[in-house]
Amino acid sequence: MLDLNISINSTFITTANVSLTIDGNLTETKSINLSEGINYDIFTILAKSGLHNVSVYVVPLNCDINISNNDYNTTYNASTPILLIERYLNNLTNQTANISFNGTQTGIMDSPRDNLTLTGGNYSKSLKGLGVKDIGTGKVVMTYKGTININVFSSGGELSIYTPSAASSERQSRNVTVRLKDNTNITTGDCTALSQCTFMYDSHNTETIKLDFNNLVSGTHALEYEVNITTDINNFNYTIQSLSKGSNSQYLQNDSLTRWTQEIQSMAQNLTPNCSSDFEKVGKISRWVYENITYDIILAGQPYNASWVFTNKKGVCAHYTNLLISMCRSIGIPARGVYGDVYNSSDYLGGHAWAEVFMDNKWYTVDPTFNEIGFIDSGHVSEGYDLSTLESSFFSAEGYGLSFNNYDVFYPDLKVLNTANVTLISDIINITPKWRVTNVLGNTLTYEIIGIFNNSREQGYIIGNAYLWPVGSSTLLSDYTHQVYVGQNESNTSWRFNITLPDLNSGSNYTLPITISTDPTPLTSLNFNAYTAATYEIYNARVPATIQLETTTLNVTVRNIGAIDGNTDVKFYVNNEEQQTKNLFVQKASQTNTTSFSWTPTTQGNYTIKILAGNDVFIRKVTVGASTCADNTNVQ
Repeated sequence: MLDLNISINSTFITTANVSLTIDGNLTETKSINLSEGINYDIFTILAKSGLHNVSVYVVPLNCDINISNNDYNTTYNASTPILLIERYLNNLTNQTANISFNGTQTGIMDSPRDNLTLTGGNYSKSLKGLGVKDIGTGKVVMTYKGTININVFSSGGELSIYTPSAASSERQSRNVTVRLKDNTNITTGDCTALSQCTFMYDSHNTETIKLDFNNLVSGTHALEYEVNITTDINNFNYTIQSLSKGSNSQYLQNDSLTRWTQEIQSMAQNLTPNCSSDFEKVGKISRWVYENITYDIILAGQPYNASWVFTNKKGVCAHYTNLLISMCRSIGIPARGVYGDVYNSSDYLGGHAWAEVFMDNKWYTVDPTFNEIGFIDSGHVSEGYDLSTLESSFFSAEGYGLSFNNYDVFYPDLKVLNTANVTLISDIINITPKWRVTNVLGNTLTYEIIGIFNNSREQGYIIGNAYLWPVGSSTLLSDYTHQVYVGQNESNTSWRFNITLPDLNSGSNYTLPITISTDPTPLTSLNFNAYTAATYEIYNARVPATIQLETTTLNVTVRNIGAIDGNTDVKFYVNNEEQQTKNLFVQKASQTNTTSFSWTPTTQGNYTIKILAGNDVFIRKVTVGASTCADNTNVQ
């Protein structure tokens, strides 16, 4: 055991996060109340023999306080042959006697999760959602493995190894198999069937896998372990069915990373004054975090809290997540952190963090880094939960009656199985476009584009951003995006933009290919054309569903949504037989004109009325009943 004594000279009263890093690995972060003057604290560690680099970093939680010289670096020389990093075992339950630190040689060794293999691909957020994932169902195997060489002083030595597991939830199931080797003795099997394998849970229901090498005889042991966690993820079963408020006081509490300030609460309140549900509030908060925080990979692993991220407007996934959690809790919405991995069908992207919010007495996933809300893709593999999220450990070991000679821990490997059969998410949001020219001034046109959105699954609720693009371009046609809330009923949004075209007054016609896209996953896009030519739509048709057996006048109003005046034929059909045609002049830029048709049905019954104007059609079923004035009425 080794005590590292630290002293902090403070000129003000505050609370600060103090982080200890050994050889570049984050060891521990604690919250310390600072008074004016010299403050003392102790980090107790077990250290591997040799010379090691130590850094202590101090971050005040009061965002109005700026300090200098808050990073201190030194070295220490340790003689005990044990390495301790991280606080991974603090909250584990079901602990047995051999976990206590008995005897002369005990301790924990750990390797932090900071150098994942196979990292790459597009991990940063993307305006159009590209580079995130479109995976609806997936099967993934995560492998944790390593070798450890130890000396056991006398028979009865024990060694326990801890690795992460995968969470079990509505969207995710898991199966765990292990392989253990002690010199030449090999044990394999399903974790649930082996006495040496135990599932353990902390207060947040995070699952950890404990592997035991018990009753080790005296001498040298070459130990190996391998844990394979097969995870099946299916987001097609994952829907938000109602928008009722959830109650979970445990996750309204904050830790040092998510403690909200008045500025954070004010922003959350200003974003959500007219929201009808917590679901809509979370959507607005997630969008704000997504659009206002800059992704900066240099900050990975840094224990900056929500206040720091809110002030500096940068961070990585953990910082995005902790800020969203802080904002949600500040307005009474329970939230928690999730850590795990993200992948797509071709590139493993690496460790990731996101959040869950509590509604309908259930947890629902929100990823502010990718702005996925209500339907998160199956490229997210959940491992555990906490009040906040930062970096997670992927290996811990503790021993009794032994010493560690050396160890080699392989960084976690993640393999996507059956990638050819991975189900990609089909379009969740269906899009119907409408467009019109609303003004013409010289060669400059003002267009209004309307997107009509429907939930293709016909169940649950989803939030998405909607964008307007020229086909084949990466430049938005409008300088803002819309957030659409799609449930069982359709949702509409609209954009307006100006465009200047050459020779419009000469009568030239232009075609504007346009894309409406939605984000989050999957990226749903619809291409269509808007025109400058005279284009007609039936703006209103006064055709009653029931009429009498007499002459009826049917009024039809036609709108020209193009940029040029023009004439169009308006045709009137009864049961697909043309009755009349009238030519109608309609001015440009959404002006209207009205014409009428007279129709005298000869018999009672059901008829189909159809009216055509340009390429637009109006159809209505009409029932013809008896005349209101009978011929045999007698008046006396």
